[in-house]
Amino acid sequence: MADARRRRIAENEARFREINDRLRDGLRTLPVDGSPVEFICECGHAACAEHVALTLDEYERVRQDPLLFALLPGHQIEDTEDVVGETDRFLVVRKRPPTQPIAEATDPRAGRR
Repeated sequence: MADARRRRIAENEARFREINDRLRDGLRTLPVDGSPVEFICECGHAACAEHVALTLDEYERVRQDPLLFALLPGHQIEDTEDVVGETDRFLVVRKRPPTQPIAEATDPRAGRR
């Protein structure tokens, strides 16, 4: 039961990451002034539809590692991920071992690394 829950959480986060990557691709045509952009919170809560503000540079730093996700403070799920970075606007979490293969397999940038 716990493994199915962890898998569902990891799959939810992967879907949000994919949406954000498509959003970021669309934003590349805009002038970059360092202002935060609204992305979708990449937390594992299926009902979450909140936004998290990151600059494009911040987003790119998170995307460099397929195990990292950007989410709103308080949206982390303690038994599936560890907080590895924090600002006043967002947290960066790293997936724990049972869900790392899912995060890596669903990384939309896997073929571009």
